[in-house]
Amino acid sequence: HLHIVTTNIRHTGDRIPDHFIGQRLIQPARKAIEQEYHLARSTPEKLKQHNPEHKLQYGHEPTLQAMSDTIRFVMENYHYRSLSEFNAALKPYNIRLHNGRPGGRIHQHHGLLYQITDELGQPMNAPIKASALPSKPTFKNLEKHFTAGRSLDPASANYIRYVLDQAIRERPDSAVDFQQRLHARGVETAHPAKDRETAPEIFFVNLLEKRVLTTADLGPNYSPSAIADRLGFDPFKKITREKSLDHSLQPELTREKSLDHSLQPGLTRERQISQRPGHYPR
Repeated sequence: HLHIVTTNIRHTGDRIPDHFIGQRLIQPARKAIEQEYHLARSTPEKLKQHNPEHKLQYGHEPTLQAMSDTIRFVMENYHYRSLSEFNAALKPYNIRLHNGRPGGRIHQHHGLLYQITDELGQPMNAPIKASALPSKPTFKNLEKHFTAGRSLDPASANYIRYVLDQAIRERPDSAVDFQQRLHARGVETAHPAKDRETAPEIFFVNLLEKRVLTTADLGPNYSPSAIADRLGFDPFKKITREKSLDHSLQPELTREKSLDHSLQPGLTRERQISQRPGHYPR
């Protein structure tokens, strides 16, 4: 598609009214073009309904509603203690938020902007204000959940340690390989700040228990540097497009290849990862 940049001023100097311009002008123009050039009509019946438990893919569903539904799902079902942890919980669903640069107007007024990303965290659409989303994931509304998620669940922390230990014992040969082994066991990682090659702290998203933990929650033996020492390379290095995660190659959790539940704290058979790609259990 293409974007046309113009003004709302006529050549006479008069202002073109843009109130309800979508319904009055844009929609009729779109329908006329579709009919004239025999294009596939974009009708509500043909729009794919997004499942908020699945990761978003830009352009596959109506952006605003799909984003809002997914953000609401994460907001209401995950345990997080800060804005950074909430952002980490959004990462597996290909959404990110940012609150502006320090000292900027957005940051000072606790404004939040949301974007859909690709698998590498690169933005795919223009930022959308929290107040413009139907779910209203504003800072004020998120703050209510920070208090509820403050208590650390020991079972969830133990499970993250177990997953890390298992992945290290399997001797992955690269950061991509290591990340895939974590993903296969329902754990995703996220950096606390964008555009960082390395970070002193990493967020671990437990997709089974829907909790976000940090390396500080796991103890010094699980700091990024300690894990890198055990592996012989930095497993949290920023992944490039050439070395991106190939989810099609990730091992599926079948009954024959299921995790050893006797070794996993707090994990029951009902909480296994669904075999459907991109699906995370309730």
